[in-house]
Amino acid sequence: MTDKTLFCDSIRALQAQYDHDSQWSNALAALFPNERFSGIYDNSKVNNALLHILQIQLDDAHAESWIEYFCYELSFGRKYKFGNVTVGGLNIDLSSPENLYDYLISLNKTK
Repeated sequence: MTDKTLFCDSIRALQAQYDHDSQWSNALAALFPNERFSGIYDNSKVNNALLHILQIQLDDAHAESWIEYFCYELSFGRKYKFGNVTVGGLNIDLSSPENLYDYLISLNKTK
């Protein structure tokens, strides 16, 4: 398995867990609209650990992490639109884990 494949599989696993957790949260909220379920079902520690390992591996463990941006702001690339991510006037395609990996590798080559 290549590093890129492992990275992309890990991002997709995070996405699947995030989507699963969201579905459960929405279902609980629909069933019990007057209740708060904060902390009952919390995978954040495991998710954050995997995210941190990926950030360390790709030298992205800083306040403006591209991996976190991709996962949370771009909803794992689903909210990406051409032109909404630019650096130095150049479009950065963050529509997939593969593109994110390639971009991070290109950043590391310029260091």
